[in-house]
Amino acid sequence: WRRHQSGLGLAARLYKPRPRERKAPPPGSGGEFRMYGSGASPEYNQASLDEDEMAATERELAEDAQWKRIQQNTFTRWANEHLKSVSKHIGNLETDLSDGLRLIALIEVLSGKKLPKHNKRPNFRSQKLENVSVALQFLERDENIRIVNI
Repeated sequence: WRRHQSGLGLAARLYKPRPRERKAPPPGSGGEFRMYGSGASPEYNQASLDEDEMAATERELAEDAQWKRIQQNTFTRWANEHLKSVSKHIGNLETDLSDGLRLIALIEVLSGKKLPKHNKRPNFRSQKLENVSVALQFLERDENIRIVNI
């Protein structure tokens, strides 16, 4: 009993909760302190803090997802506006640009130039990657647009 008491007392004396920017939980909600054992020494309720941090992270992820969706929709509408002139359409950025054909068409419309030889009917992954590579190399070499982090 003595070891338990002295260890717990030392922990209670040494422990200082870190300052929080968030509003303190209402009294009696269990978010401020929790008593263990006989109630002689309070321990900070770490579970409540973890829940607050998880909730904040979930909110940030939801905001990021919403921002990403807005950016995708905006870019898709912009690209489709330019692709109208060549009778092409993008419905889903990830799938429709994956073979490189619509990307090449968009670059040709925007630059007013024809891109070098590419696979008109890519069936294999390697052919699709070649098309995307042709488009990106054209942007770097002929249009002097530096491609970073792709």
